[in-house]
Amino acid sequence: MTNQFSVGDARITLINAGDMRADLGVWLCVPPDQAPPEYAGTFARPQALPMQNIHIQLGEASVLVDASRCRFGDDSVFKLLDYAPPPPLRPQLGAAGIAPESITHVVITHAHFDHFNGLCDWPDAPGLSFPNAFHYLGRADWDGSDVQADLKNAAPLISARFGALN
Repeated sequence: MTNQFSVGDARITLINAGDMRADLGVWLCVPPDQAPPEYAGTFARPQALPMQNIHIQLGEASVLVDASRCRFGDDSVFKLLDYAPPPPLRPQLGAAGIAPESITHVVITHAHFDHFNGLCDWPDAPGLSFPNAFHYLGRADWDGSDVQADLKNAAPLISARFGALN
């Protein structure tokens, strides 16, 4: 599901890689009884949360902001029941006229798995999803204790994706 528009000389493409189940109350440490009344329902039960990616074409620069992949195991707490996700990120880019090989930069906004789990097509295919791109992750996220712990204790899928950034 893509949406394209221009901002000045930049061509922007918004891509929904799919939705995931998110328990925002747990993630943000907001008990339902402490949530503002207008948001009480949001924190009381899990919600469907879109995994958004943004492509920016500006001159020779082809920049992808975040690289999400909506693929969860049947037992995953992130999988929505009875949900059929849209096509994966790479085919959606292709349908929008953006060759994954033409992407020059991938910027990961922060180190939550749903922002980088599309960097590799593993286990379907080896290698990077955007093989010609420079990949960026903020130093604070890279050095953060959570990321370092995740890297040390990562499931093979997560470890392989972060490993691709080295």
